[in-house]
Amino acid sequence: KFEMNLAHELLKSDAIKASLIFIIDPDIEPSDLPDWMQKSLIMKMISANAVSRAIQYHLNSIRGLEKTELFFGRNILMDQFAEKLFPSSGEKPPHILVVSGLEGVGRRTFISHALRNSLSIQLGPVLHLRRTDGIDALHVALISELGEVDSIEGLAAEIDGFRGKTPTDQADTIADLLHKIGEGNVAPCIVDDGALLESSSYYKPEALALLQSLKRFPETVVALIHTHRPRMSDTEFSVNEACYERIPALDNTASKQLLTKRLQLAKVTFDADQLDFIVPYLGGYPPAISLAVGLIRDYSLPVVLADKSTLVNFQIQTFAEVLDKLNLTPEQWSVLRLLAAGIELPLESLASATRTKIDDLAPTVRLLIDLNLVLVSNSVFSIAYPIRFAVQASKGTLSVEEFNVIGKSLKED
Repeated sequence: KFEMNLAHELLKSDAIKASLIFIIDPDIEPSDLPDWMQKSLIMKMISANAVSRAIQYHLNSIRGLEKTELFFGRNILMDQFAEKLFPSSGEKPPHILVVSGLEGVGRRTFISHALRNSLSIQLGPVLHLRRTDGIDALHVALISELGEVDSIEGLAAEIDGFRGKTPTDQADTIADLLHKIGEGNVAPCIVDDGALLESSSYYKPEALALLQSLKRFPETVVALIHTHRPRMSDTEFSVNEACYERIPALDNTASKQLLTKRLQLAKVTFDADQLDFIVPYLGGYPPAISLAVGLIRDYSLPVVLADKSTLVNFQIQTFAEVLDKLNLTPEQWSVLRLLAAGIELPLESLASATRTKIDDLAPTVRLLIDLNLVLVSNSVFSIAYPIRFAVQASKGTLSVEEFNVIGKSLKED
């Protein structure tokens, strides 16, 4: 009570300009607070992590230090996504936001901007699921985030109780926990490395059950981030009160803008025109751009331009293992090798170049697109640039003879 009285006196004397009240006891209501507190912003939160994030956010706002990620080259994509968030067809607005893309291309940054700018919601706790995790791993992460269990014995009891439930009840339990987190005007974010998807990229039954259960809380916004595109049509996403967007790597223009801004923030002197020679080696991959900034700062732009091997090797090391784990077929590797050479082709030309029937090639291309390894624009297919060097390192670059064969096939076509 001493602290409450002191805070009241400091507020009356203008020593404190504003107050933010957190209620962490679920049995206390705002009406139970003193009159002066009821005039302040009151937030009910039982999670210490959530309170910490909220305090940090509001302190940064007061100081003018809001953390805003650099955001380039996504305006058109963001406009498309915003249209999905506010459908004009009379459908229910989605509250499950699903995106996919290669790790590191800016999936979380995109979601954060969409939440903040379109829905006035902050990105909440980020929960990571590994490929080998079960749905029980998400349950443990959620109860740990909420801080509802304060002992190892209590946690063990929660886990045992959860495992004894039916799949439907498990989905309801997780949906309830996600709803609790979302009560603080934040959106919990699940980064899924494959735990929620079958090898075929269809949602697992437990993931579908969770989507169904979340329909009970249309006011709760949840973000789902995948590496692969879930096998679900736009209509099916809508039925599940969800919407989907694919996040590609940055194009060269956006990459240069991001590189320029980060160099300026790092107070590095550089020749802007020379950046054009390094951008193609960044693959539109933000982590590679961050690496380039450090290299330019430490060694100068001319040295980095003369030796780009570090940038190339970084992308190879990042994605070679990713490609290896996918167990791609020879037909899929053939397409990737061709496109990694910088060749962009429509389906008919791609079929001629790989000497494959269109009917046989179409499923291969579709899968590569769903894996976010191949991009399509105006019916023309190209490589996802962050993986280009890894493809060439794994399977080699096209030889002169192969180029000649490909050229002959295209001419015959």
